[in-house]
Amino acid sequence: MKDLYVVMEEALRSCIEDIRRRSEQAGQVVTGKTLRALEVRMRIEGGNIIGEIWGRPYTGALETGSSPARKASQNPKLTQKIMAVNLAQWMRIRGLATGMNDQQLKLAAEHLAWYIRRYGTELYRKGGRRDIITPGIEATVKTLTDRLGVYYEQLVIGAIDNNFFREPIKMTTNHAN
Repeated sequence: MKDLYVVMEEALRSCIEDIRRRSEQAGQVVTGKTLRALEVRMRIEGGNIIGEIWGRPYTGALETGSSPARKASQNPKLTQKIMAVNLAQWMRIRGLATGMNDQQLKLAAEHLAWYIRRYGTELYRKGGRRDIITPGIEATVKTLTDRLGVYYEQLVIGAIDNNFFREPIKMTTNHAN
């Protein structure tokens, strides 16, 4: 069982590395927070091995973009303010705040936050993409299917061998003629 644990953990770690590599190649990395937050969590519950990839709540936006806000949050002003602070940081890192003072940057970030909450990001409006997370997950599923298939095949063969061939088959012949 420990071997399966290691196989699953390695496959999930490989998936994370693939996602990070693809996001970097696509030029999506600004602060790196989203990619650094990706982690593998493994546990055994009742004889079952459970492996999960955890990340920030909106990691899927790397492929889908951000959709418009469907409903107002419990505190929409606070939500928009937090979003504006994050967007201001993003604008600085991307070089989009050049020549702006703090007040201008704050207003531009607030407007961008409003616009995204109203219409969604450009990536969302274009229908998203399927080349950041999806290929890593598909490769991981294939890897695990292949590796676990071999494991279960060996398990079944072993069970058949143990159940049917507990004692060596003895062939006897009658030479009395």
